[in-house]
Amino acid sequence: FLLKGLLDKLNKAIHQTFGAKKKTRLVTSDNSQTLEAQEFIKEIKVEILNYDAVLASPSLSTGIDITFSNEEKLVDVVYGFFENNITHHFEIDQQISRVRQPKEIKVWISPRNMSYETEISIVKADILRGNLIANVDVEVSEVVFEETVKDDDNKFLRLATVVEERKRASMNRLRSNFVNYKQAQGYEVSFIETNKVLSKSGLVQLKSASHAVWLQRIEAIINAPY
Repeated sequence: FLLKGLLDKLNKAIHQTFGAKKKTRLVTSDNSQTLEAQEFIKEIKVEILNYDAVLASPSLSTGIDITFSNEEKLVDVVYGFFENNITHHFEIDQQISRVRQPKEIKVWISPRNMSYETEISIVKADILRGNLIANVDVEVSEVVFEETVKDDDNKFLRLATVVEERKRASMNRLRSNFVNYKQAQGYEVSFIETNKVLSKSGLVQLKSASHAVWLQRIEAIINAPY
C-alpha cells in the first residue's frame, strides 16, 4: 500500500515497461468511490486474480478481507511502502494484512526517526490545547482549557491520551518498532541489502514515469469540461 503519488508513478512505470503484457488495477482516493471501483472492491477476492498487480492506497485497507478458500496462497507478493509521520507500525501491520495468505510480504519503511514528546502529562496537555476532544468532552464549539483540565476523571481523555502516546512512541522509531513487533509475532524478518545497479535502474524508470504522469495531469486539466 503506497502513497497516492507514488502509486500513480509505479502504475505508469509498469505500463511503460511491460505495455499490454501486464494488467494492473489502481485504487486510490481519486477513484475509490466510482461504480467501477466499488464493483471491484465488492468482489475483490475474485477480481484480484484477474490482474498482475493491484496497486492500492490506504483507502482500500480498512474492512477489506482477502481470504481464499482452503487457505490457498494465490497472491505472490504483498508490497508495502511507508513513510514516517503518516502511519504507526500497528496501522502498517493492518494495511499489509488485507491479503491473509500471501506467499511473501516485502515492506519498505522509512528509517527516519522522530522526536515526539511521550510524557503522559504533556501528551494530555497537547490534546487539550489542540481541541482534539472539544466536541466530545464539552458540547460546545470551542473548548475552554481550564474547564476541561479540572475533570480528572474523564475516561475519554485518559483513553485519548494513551492512544496518542502510543502513536507518538511508534512514530519515533517506526521501522525498528515494526520489525520488533513482527518478530514478537513469530515472523522471520529478512533484511535486504541495497542493490546499487537495481536502485539506479529503478530511479530512471520512476523519473520517466513521473514525467509521464505530470504530462497526463496537464492534459487532463487542459481538456477538462467547462
